[in-house]
Amino acid sequence: MKLSRLCCALAVMLISHTASSLKAEIQNVTVTWQAALCPDSCPDLLVREFNKISGVEKVDIQPGAGQLELKWKPDVPFSFSPINTAMRMVGPRLKVIRVSVKGRIHSSGNNFAIVSDRDGTTFNLVNRITPKPDQYFEQYNINTRTLPDEVIAELREKERNREVVVISGPLFQPERVLPLQLILEYMQKAEEPKKPGR
Repeated sequence: MKLSRLCCALAVMLISHTASSLKAEIQNVTVTWQAALCPDSCPDLLVREFNKISGVEKVDIQPGAGQLELKWKPDVPFSFSPINTAMRMVGPRLKVIRVSVKGRIHSSGNNFAIVSDRDGTTFNLVNRITPKPDQYFEQYNINTRTLPDEVIAELREKERNREVVVISGPLFQPERVLPLQLILEYMQKAEEPKKPGR
């Protein structure tokens, strides 16, 4: 009887682990700033402030490049606000914040989002803009970032198949817009979790 219960418990644990491995998560967060405006004491202060953020598991800073990488805890909802606060506390102005998100696609009409199942963070997807010579474009106008038809078709297929994907890109005006707007620069199928014993 005890052996049977043990086997049952192990099976439940294995199923739970496999399910959680398939769920979405924030894969990576990259924050950049102008390195020249960050004095010698700045890197240590940034690490200290970012380690105070509840969702941050690890901070890897490259002072010369004006960049730091954050490993985000998988079960903590992602928020731009504490990152912005940490930067303001130390001083250097944030230039770009990039994220890689693992999740499933959801849509409403021609509006698409990737949702992190583990922490529930929603990122609305917007198109990147490639400037052309002698052509004016409004970089900060959300209406200029409509997804093209071929991308919409690909997203619909991935949503229909409930495919788990990883989408990477910079956040678009994160201090002004909620839900967060993620510029779709790269999209790929998420790696399948390795089976036990392999």
